[in-house]
Amino acid sequence: MEIVLLDQKSLGEKLNFDKLESMGSVTYYDYTNQEQIIERCANAEVVITNKGHFDKVTIEALSHLKLICMTGTGYDKIDVEAAKDKEIGVCNVLDYCSNSVAQHTLALVLQLVNHMNYYRDYVKSGKYIEDDAFTHYEVQINEIAQMTWGIVGMGSIGGKVAKIAQAMGAKVIYYSTSGKNQQDAYERVNFDDLLKRADIITIHAPLNDKTKDLFDEAAFSKMKKSAILVNVGRGDIVNEEALIKALKLDLIAGAALDVLSKEPMSKASKLIPMLEDSRLIITPHVAWASITARQKVIDEVAQNITEYVKGNSYQRVDV
Repeated sequence: MEIVLLDQKSLGEKLNFDKLESMGSVTYYDYTNQEQIIERCANAEVVITNKGHFDKVTIEALSHLKLICMTGTGYDKIDVEAAKDKEIGVCNVLDYCSNSVAQHTLALVLQLVNHMNYYRDYVKSGKYIEDDAFTHYEVQINEIAQMTWGIVGMGSIGGKVAKIAQAMGAKVIYYSTSGKNQQDAYERVNFDDLLKRADIITIHAPLNDKTKDLFDEAAFSKMKKSAILVNVGRGDIVNEEALIKALKLDLIAGAALDVLSKEPMSKASKLIPMLEDSRLIITPHVAWASITARQKVIDEVAQNITEYVKGNSYQRVDV
């Protein structure tokens, strides 16, 4: 079996590919530009991809292709209808990074709530050495136990974050972007209600027509001025220009982004001047990327291929 992995470097180093290589002959590419996909996949029966766009033209050009394996949960870059027409399977990996993303979400929330950047810089500046007091509380720290934590997207990751929030004493409310997820342990609310009530909002939703630019100027205007926003879902769920405006006008107290509208970050990004503002934290799409989660991706892709060869069911996209 000819297997092509188009963007190995997106999975990082120190991973074991033995399970995958037991399935057939694997060709690895660090990264693949869109115009290189057809050439590199010309003889492939199985393609493993993360960022490549498989539109109708690309799919129809690959005569040997039988299975497209995503190294993630999303499949917005795949024309699933075109794949279905050619009887090409499309599969993803599920719940591989829930623990990792939930952990990173908490880290970002704590950074903002406890103002870690400010207090780190205060000590680093030498001011603490010169202070007469044993402590310094110029910037107010509030307790999560007194807050309402709003979750946007109550899937596997949102559910884990809800448990963390509840364990810390927060009141948990959530908005289901799909309308399908019901968690009886927490209060389900509409989007406007979540914006008005939440002190902390964390985003764990996929990008689709319902969620694109969900957090726009109108949304930020409804949030508490003391609220913080954390996006570990998809970049385009938050309108970046609207976020910048909200921070400049003090419409919200802070924000943390692990995902951006353009990745890697563009030199032209209007967020760059905001990086000097301690109320904004940006991390480079690493919430998902614990070593455990990345190895699980490879192992689940190998399992999907195994089940495909056997003719069994696998984590197939519902097309």
